[in-house]
Amino acid sequence: MRSVVLEADDVWFTYPDGTQALRGVSFKVFEGETAVLLGPSGAGKSTVLLHFAGVLFPSSGSVYVCGEKVSRRNVKEVRRHVGFVFQNPESQLFCPTVWDDVAFGPISMGLPMDKVEKRVKEALEAVGLLEYAGKHPHHLSFGEKRRAALATVLSMNPEVYLFDEPTANLDPKNASFITEIIAQLSNEGKAVLVATHDVDVLPQVASRVIVMSRGRVVSEGEPEKVLSNFKLMAETGLRPPVITSLLHSLHEEGILNIDEPYPISQQKAKQKVKESIGKLLKAHSTKQT
Repeated sequence: MRSVVLEADDVWFTYPDGTQALRGVSFKVFEGETAVLLGPSGAGKSTVLLHFAGVLFPSSGSVYVCGEKVSRRNVKEVRRHVGFVFQNPESQLFCPTVWDDVAFGPISMGLPMDKVEKRVKEALEAVGLLEYAGKHPHHLSFGEKRRAALATVLSMNPEVYLFDEPTANLDPKNASFITEIIAQLSNEGKAVLVATHDVDVLPQVASRVIVMSRGRVVSEGEPEKVLSNFKLMAETGLRPPVITSLLHSLHEEGILNIDEPYPISQQKAKQKVKESIGKLLKAHSTKQT
């Protein structure tokens, strides 16, 4: 049985200006699971991540990381388990070179320099930036900055990865690369929690989608089932994935007989269409004879 790595238990949070950002949020993320927090801007997704990172603390309720209740008393220890990839990569890049930025975490952990160098090299190789190790981070493209920011977290090898809008403002190539890294982390047994409003790409690598709206969790479950709920998507200010919408339209117009839940990936959609066409051809052949 997989262990619970992240848990929010009836978490409420109000910012100093009086904005109530979270209203009784509860959910769990398990070892080796990629969970996607899906919701429009202002739903409270980033606020949830900041609680797991020990940057914010609940007004009421509790947050747990690797079985430990997060508090101001133990926040430094908790942060050793968590890697946070911010939406703005420049928030994580502040050293003279890319190498220095990626080495900062392992050095702060007190690792000997031979291990620091090994981790930095492995992290930069993983994101395809080893040749940029001596470059100033500000001279990188936005996509390269996003990769470098990810490398600063990979080099620390945490048990938990938090991603805030990791594909925002990226071209398709870089977005696909980041998505592949997320899938790889899950395969390695890491717990991954992604906050996003990207309904087309990131849910494809998720084992579970948790939908948030106005500071509350309003639905959670398997990505295909949740994203096939057109009423829920409309109520939360989201849209269904493009592939899901297309298959739904074909079904509604009687062109293909494809039942819910609708696929969200091209591969599964292709299989569903083939199956439907196969049934139509078989039915036509039977009628002819």
